[in-house]
Amino acid sequence: MLKNVFKKFSLIMSILFVASIVYSGNVFANRDINQNDADDVKEAVYLGVEGYGSLEKNEDESSLKNFTHKFFIDGKTESLKIKSEDLRSNGLPKFDLQNKLWEGYIYDVVISNGEVVNLSRLDKSDSDVVEGKVTDVKNDSIFVDNKEIKLNEESKVYKISWLPGGSTVTESSINNLANSQVKVTLNRDNIAKNIYITFVAEKYTTPVVYNPGQRTLKNFLASALQPVGTTLYIYGGTWDWQDDESSINSTSIGIADSWVDFFQYQDADYSYSLDETDNARDYYPNGSWNQYYYAGIDCSGYVGWAIYNTLNQTDGNEGYVMSATKMAKTFSENGWGTYTQDISIPKNDIESDFKPGDIFSMNGHVWICLGTCSDGSIVIMHSTPSDSKTGKPGGGAQISALGYDKNCEAYKLANYYMTRYYPRWSERYDAVLKDINAYTKFRVDTKAGKFSWDLENGVITDPDNFVNKSPENILKELFEETDKKNQGNTESYYYRDRNSKTYPVFVSVKSTDTKKSTDPETNQNLSSKIILTIDSKEAKFIINGKETTRTLDAEAVIRNGRTMIPMRFFAESIGVTVNYDRDTRVAIFEKDGKVAKVQIDGNEIELSDGRKIKMDSNVLNINDRILIPLTNIANVFDMTNGDVKDGINQDIEWDADSRTVTINLIK
Repeated sequence: MLKNVFKKFSLIMSILFVASIVYSGNVFANRDINQNDADDVKEAVYLGVEGYGSLEKNEDESSLKNFTHKFFIDGKTESLKIKSEDLRSNGLPKFDLQNKLWEGYIYDVVISNGEVVNLSRLDKSDSDVVEGKVTDVKNDSIFVDNKEIKLNEESKVYKISWLPGGSTVTESSINNLANSQVKVTLNRDNIAKNIYITFVAEKYTTPVVYNPGQRTLKNFLASALQPVGTTLYIYGGTWDWQDDESSINSTSIGIADSWVDFFQYQDADYSYSLDETDNARDYYPNGSWNQYYYAGIDCSGYVGWAIYNTLNQTDGNEGYVMSATKMAKTFSENGWGTYTQDISIPKNDIESDFKPGDIFSMNGHVWICLGTCSDGSIVIMHSTPSDSKTGKPGGGAQISALGYDKNCEAYKLANYYMTRYYPRWSERYDAVLKDINAYTKFRVDTKAGKFSWDLENGVITDPDNFVNKSPENILKELFEETDKKNQGNTESYYYRDRNSKTYPVFVSVKSTDTKKSTDPETNQNLSSKIILTIDSKEAKFIINGKETTRTLDAEAVIRNGRTMIPMRFFAESIGVTVNYDRDTRVAIFEKDGKVAKVQIDGNEIELSDGRKIKMDSNVLNINDRILIPLTNIANVFDMTNGDVKDGINQDIEWDADSRTVTINLIK
């Protein structure tokens, strides 16, 4: 009897023991940390390296092993060394853990004898991490994106600040949570453990689709477009932390979360070298190692990432990041294609040495060719620290042009695609034109030169015949631009019929009614218009009775009895390409071969046929936003204007009662 009781008791205790082990491991079920290390695991925010800005990498990289790293743990900052014992085949340290650390992010860290021996970054993919916007705050709970999270007396609130040279964490309170962006870690009972007020990026979807591992020329160009317009330039970005070879990001499928985060967090004042007089407050790797390797991408990191995502379907294989100067020759030596230094500047597309997919290594820079235009200008993709609209060298992955002036075909294409498909980028950066002579120059005693893919016997093929297509047609195909008359419930771009004095408009709206045609030739009842209210930044778009609202970067105003509206918004609304030359302060409007130039300090419109038209109001510059007299510019492009009370349907109509201007896009 007692023996049976003892057996039952032993069985019950065994079950409870196993259950306790399983339960104790649940908090790490979706994490990389070994459950055997659970007792040593601490939740930490990585803050950076102590003494940043004054630390140098020596030849054998032993100095990097001695760096002290700062972590915010249990309400205070702790200084810890990081285990760095594993070596690469060349005898140098691997720095596996350092290459997983991003400043201002939350980690599980395993600490042994004052040293970090393992770590894992926490994000929304973990079941016990929630991130988003605080939509409501109550006494015993908060709501993140309308999801309730319970609080108790042990729930803490902190604020993470991302700063060059080292992030910081400070105590905060529940009173500061309303409408804040947060990351919340949960305990085993799904109660908030720590609430971090911090930056949380909006979800980003690239405008071009690609297929990792699909080895075609088309897919290589599509891969290269993935980081465009959402990844900033970091010197050494996508190289590894120790600045030797490819980083984890460079051998990962898809654009890195850290690239999107960093881009959305920054603004037009971002600079890849923030303060040349204070290395401790700079993103630039002054000590020959890369603290901010994860935040963005440099030119060779960009090309290496694009090639990796073309040739691979999974993470963690051999990377292709190396010196920009030697990329072209190295890829040829890999057996992928041909290398040459025998090139000439093209005069047209037929005789051009530069074909789609070519990779050109300059001395210190590298770019990918999208093709040569009929005028000999070249459309390229690269990562370069171009100046922002506030004059700061930031830039990053983008479509650019090589030519002699902004009238070249390549610049028009680069400007159009960067503006149309990357609006957040275009708020900060203009499209870039580089001197074609400078960008095709190199020293012949180096490995610089041009690489071209062997599309017959190399690692990629060209079933889409992209190598023989113009950059204009390549971009149309990659961005899936079509001339479908009925876009259904997809993103549609409404246009005016050329035969009825109407023009394309680059304004996208979501149409959910697939029964209505968007072609004015097949449905005379269509009505599309934009309504601007004076002294308001809100613009209403009414497409087939469906209304959407867009916020402009400057409001329409009235000066001296004339309506003035934001230049770029107006031009794009009526399908006119607009470029602005900062040096001459001249705005250039183009449509169907007609060109109008406006010197923003003057009051004349200069036409391509030599005529000059005097405007009845000068151009305005309000907070660095250029406003133009609406009717003067519209009349140049054959648009009519009048008053709603005159009983005549006009392209542009003024309503004095509501103080609105209506631009009729389709009559």
